[in-house]
Amino acid sequence: MLPIATNGAQSKDLLSGDSAGFVEALYAGWLRDQASVPAEWSAYFGSQGDGDAFAAHPTLGPSFARGSLFNSPSSSSVTPDDVAARQERVDNLIRTFRVRGHLAAQLDPL
Repeated sequence: MLPIATNGAQSKDLLSGDSAGFVEALYAGWLRDQASVPAEWSAYFGSQGDGDAFAAHPTLGPSFARGSLFNSPSSSSVTPDDVAARQERVDNLIRTFRVRGHLAAQLDPL
């Protein structure tokens, strides 16, 4: 178990780096059931958000809408001319890599 420090410097170290995912998982478990985490972690999480808006309505996960490269939200406003222009740019990029890619490659065939 990781020691919990009461001073700000060590608690910042606790929430950064490799242990951030562990602490986030503990916090998510604490939000579901406060008895599911050890007592010192429950006291730590309880002391962190008194009166804070996040403590009242926590939002875990990304704050942006999920999107897709192939099915973007703005795909309804794309015209066939836009699609053709984008495809031409992709074709030019591929052609450039085929023609000039060997110059940038760091390969020794022997």
